[in-house]
Amino acid sequence: MKLFRWLFLTKEIKSKSGELHFRRYRLFWTPWCALYIHRIYKADEDEHMHSHPWTFFISYVLSGGYVEATNLIGKEYLVKTAGSIGGRWWHEYHRLPYIIEPTTTLVFTSGNEPWGYQVNGQHCDHILYRVLKHKGMLDDFSPHTDYRDLLKDNNEN
Repeated sequence: MKLFRWLFLTKEIKSKSGELHFRRYRLFWTPWCALYIHRIYKADEDEHMHSHPWTFFISYVLSGGYVEATNLIGKEYLVKTAGSIGGRWWHEYHRLPYIIEPTTTLVFTSGNEPWGYQVNGQHCDHILYRVLKHKGMLDDFSPHTDYRDLLKDNNEN
């Protein structure tokens, strides 16, 4: 099992307390597309919806399931269970407020895009989001504000 994790594990997300939320295993990768297994252990804790770093992805639920909140008109909440298929473009946001623990999905991705969160109806880069969240400044987010000094200060700490 350790060899499998070493060869295929590409991302692991844990809470500040060390609780495991998510693992991504890469099965196949090229510059144009990739195939992953996602193991989701906990619901999203962030209050804002997020996008993904791919131009497009398709997800097939292998086991478990979840409720997905989206920014798609007429599809604000979707229920996905084993056998469900879904997809997202890079500019569509979602969050998983409820999951059946753990949930396993097979994910096909294509292309690369900047990802982040939808804050006040606007895109906020994922790194900036974490900095603003940590500093309690998310309510004041504006895409027209220059945050370079804030990000620079954060990199120096």
